[in-house]
Amino acid sequence: MPIVHKVLNAVTASIVHQCVVVTGYQAERIRNSVCDYQVDIIVNSEYEQGLSSSLKAGLKCLDSEVDAVLIVLGDMPDIDVGIINQLVLSFDPTQGREICVPVHNQRRGNPVLWSQRFYQDLCQIEGDVGGRHLIVKYRGWVYECYVDDEFIHTDIDTFEQLNARNNPVGLVSGLNAIDLPERT
Repeated sequence: MPIVHKVLNAVTASIVHQCVVVTGYQAERIRNSVCDYQVDIIVNSEYEQGLSSSLKAGLKCLDSEVDAVLIVLGDMPDIDVGIINQLVLSFDPTQGREICVPVHNQRRGNPVLWSQRFYQDLCQIEGDVGGRHLIVKYRGWVYECYVDDEFIHTDIDTFEQLNARNNPVGLVSGLNAIDLPERT
């Protein structure tokens, strides 16, 4: 099963109202792979500029009525529907819960839910980084959701990580690396 399918299975089974997949590298291949899911697909033609360009592409396609966005990385195959739901249900601007971050063993992880009030700040990010510095800057609006799941810290970035994860002997099975970029 492709890594992105595991992520989409969790997201689409959750209470999230809309799921947007932002592609870039291997866009057509990923589009074909996820065509059976109820998702909106956005192609980020500037993907070589890093993660921030995908953030911007995804945020720009949202309806203005959307109160918050949950940014879920496509390389985190063990993200659980329960964590996604916990983050969504924790969102409460009246209580100052406008950035909801999962925490395990006193370490923050992903995915992160952002109130609409931070979209403009997210769109100002440049390069291959996410919003970690905004979490620090707006710490007064951060709500830490304590989870009993170490996988909020686990992503798969290389074929070596995929191989090691799937089989200690190095044979790929169970997950497919459809969404892993080729590294040179």
